[in-house]
Amino acid sequence: MGLSVPYWIVALEGLPSHGYKAALVYTCMEDLVVGAIEQSFFVLSRTPTIQPEILERFINVAVSLGIDLECENPFL
Repeated sequence: MGLSVPYWIVALEGLPSHGYKAALVYTCMEDLVVGAIEQSFFVLSRTPTIQPEILERFINVAVSLGIDLECENPFL
């Protein structure tokens, strides 16, 4: 059985009546072995590409919430 990790949708692009185009999802959990908090954020899109202004807005939302954006390749 897999580990269940909580997640939060912290930003949406689009309207409920027309379907959302993209979402910013955040998750964090404590690694009890090393005693550190592990954070992840994901940008989910209904299309293979996302407009740069939407991505910039999502990143600004993440920064305003104190989400750590440091990683090797955020667009992997």
